[in-house]
Amino acid sequence: MEMVIQERLVSREHNNFNILRLLAAVGVIITHAYALLGLPQFDWLKRTSLGLISFSKLGVYVFFVISGFLVTRSLENSATIKSFFWKRFLRIFPAMVVVIGLAVFVLGPLVTEAPLGDYFTSLETYRYLGGSFLYFITYSLPGVFLNNPYPGAVNGSLWTLPYEWACYCLLACLAPLIRKRSFIWLAGIAAACMATRTLLGHYQVFLVVPFVSIDTRELLLFAFLFFWGAAAGYVASYIRYNFLAVCLALVALGGLLFFHKKLASYWLLIILPFITVWLAAIPLPAVIRRWFNQADFSYGMYIYAFPVAQLLVYSYRGFTVTTFALATIFATLPLAMLSWYLVEKPALALKKFPPI
Repeated sequence: MEMVIQERLVSREHNNFNILRLLAAVGVIITHAYALLGLPQFDWLKRTSLGLISFSKLGVYVFFVISGFLVTRSLENSATIKSFFWKRFLRIFPAMVVVIGLAVFVLGPLVTEAPLGDYFTSLETYRYLGGSFLYFITYSLPGVFLNNPYPGAVNGSLWTLPYEWACYCLLACLAPLIRKRSFIWLAGIAAACMATRTLLGHYQVFLVVPFVSIDTRELLLFAFLFFWGAAAGYVASYIRYNFLAVCLALVALGGLLFFHKKLASYWLLIILPFITVWLAAIPLPAVIRRWFNQADFSYGMYIYAFPVAQLLVYSYRGFTVTTFALATIFATLPLAMLSWYLVEKPALALKKFPPI
């Protein structure tokens, strides 16, 4: 039985990672619906968890957990570090460059309140275009969405991508250690990330990495999820995953919420990768697995949903949160599908041909 679980997790045809990532992207859309309508981001999950976690935060956490599991195996299966980074480049950059280019050359000119001459000569336009280099991401274009309830931001979802790439770099640097004794090193690195994050928060030092302008504590949190997610996958063969165990873990989380919210947050971070792995290994009907595992629309949903939602609320102000979230999901899905079939899948087909 244990080997069946492990085999499901490493088999693209049998695991549920694509479904989980798509649900994570939907979770981000749900919480963003509040913000983009000018409302506090207090969605149903955040209310239920007494402010502990929102749908968007949970979605981002799940993305990093799954990324840690899959990308660590990508490193193990890569002949060289160069081939590893080539595969990571093809997964992140082509679709990101396209969404940034569409924002600058299609969306911006359509909705900007600035004269087109000013729009195309503004440094702000080209700073946004420079976000294609990942660590130069900016979020506004001249005259675009200035009067929206969430003014000025064109694509706020891109902020996590530099952290994702930073986790790849950290993984590559630690590759010699991880390849020796995978679980022990992964768990140790995850623990070190969380301990360092706690110390930096306590002493309020080194809170920003200056040359890449990223939040150190956010980076360490995401790195914890990334490496702990990879570690959880390694012990899948030795843990008896079942519904009762998951229920008990969630009951413990509920109890901690009432007695010690900070401990509850740590407990959530500890159990989330194992619950994610359990969900990824649950057998689903073949027709569902076949449809979802042939295509991964989650990245497209994630990077296109924010500008789509801003455009929707720019065009019509009568949305409720529910109708707005649903409209965003259904309007973004075709773009995510086009992104997968026209950009992401063709780019991934090049992974066997790294540049010299």
